[in-house]
Amino acid sequence: MIRPFFKPLFNTPINENVTLYKGSLSLPTSEGNIAGMGSITYKWQPYASIVVEMAFDEKHSLERCERNSGKITVANVDLPFRLKSWSIYGCQRLLPFYQEGDTNAFCDKFRFEVPNLMTYAMAQEMGKEPTTNHHSLILSNKEYEFELQNSGQYGSYSPFDGGFILNGRGEIRFHKKKSTFKECQPVFDMIACFLTFLHGRKLAPLFIEGYSDGSHQFKFFLSKTIDENAVPWNWFAININTVNNKFIQCIWESFVTFYKNEEEKECLTLIVHWYIEGMAARGGIEASLVLIQNALELLCSRIIVEREHVVDHTDYDKMSTATLINILLSWTQVSNRIPEKCNALTTFAKANNLFTGPSVLTYVRNAIVHPHSKNRKRYRSINNGIKNEALELAIYYVELVTLKYLGYNGSFYNRMWNGPEIERRMLVPWSTQVVDN
Repeated sequence: MIRPFFKPLFNTPINENVTLYKGSLSLPTSEGNIAGMGSITYKWQPYASIVVEMAFDEKHSLERCERNSGKITVANVDLPFRLKSWSIYGCQRLLPFYQEGDTNAFCDKFRFEVPNLMTYAMAQEMGKEPTTNHHSLILSNKEYEFELQNSGQYGSYSPFDGGFILNGRGEIRFHKKKSTFKECQPVFDMIACFLTFLHGRKLAPLFIEGYSDGSHQFKFFLSKTIDENAVPWNWFAININTVNNKFIQCIWESFVTFYKNEEEKECLTLIVHWYIEGMAARGGIEASLVLIQNALELLCSRIIVEREHVVDHTDYDKMSTATLINILLSWTQVSNRIPEKCNALTTFAKANNLFTGPSVLTYVRNAIVHPHSKNRKRYRSINNGIKNEALELAIYYVELVTLKYLGYNGSFYNRMWNGPEIERRMLVPWSTQVVDN
């Protein structure tokens, strides 16, 4: 059976702000309320934010607004805000959230939208071949079913164009027990982390609505950091139209399990965060190298010490970072040799008597984070070509180790592959599957 597409909450053109509310507003002050007309808008630029813009009826309202209680009233609901800017006849304010209705209501279904979602050419139902409606992904566990759809309505829009498009819609459907929005918040956080890891950039559910037995209960709109649309060149990039649902279901089940354990949840969210920021290079390539190695060191501690007990705590503290990463790669069945693709890194490693990928990575990283005289001299010899290849190698390590950590057994985009592009999609080293998954 082909499932219909969810009805969109908003029909907003590409890159245009989303109007959440337009009408009368009330600004409470110690001297009484100030009434006016205005709007509440979700703005994408310069960063995702919910903005209230209000025009006053009185010229002297500005002075009274400065003595405002820090709330604005919309439809009899008091909402907190942060001051953004003032004008003579009005104000603009930032809301941390905007809501309508009762978020304490128990709901059996939550709907939401996700901007900049990839198209999933995947099976409608688990274990079946892809159907003609190939824009839907359905994942489930004992408590609820999670469905994600790409509307396909922006088919001519290219990820190379950047920007923001509201093309993703999702539902969480609880099987038996109903949930309040607060109780379901960890699920939304997990979905955000899960989608971020798959896409290689920050995504999150936005514009959430709750339903109980088909009856609408509330709307809740939250400011979240969302990355602009882009071509995803992460481990999943080559798999968008080919990967079997069962492998994504495997990763999803691991996320569900990890999020029930505070320590696993903390480790996973930090690893994904450092992985994404390392690839984005927002703070420059040096910052990315530091963040990616942070992720590797966290994976070392969590996997080879705390979970697998390959190394005990006493020995761990005595070992070099390069040695620990070598052990981690051995557990992952990933070679520690510098890949053939990394010509500049190979030449640099030979010149400095470094013989493995982890040893040259830590050498470069230490030259950055420990800037004493000796390391500053080393750093001057590390050009951008070396740094770029070191970063690519470190990301490659993080991707593969994290995939094994999550129990993934399918194919991935091998950023270190030096052969024909058509062969870049390959199985993870520990897989027992066949490549055509």
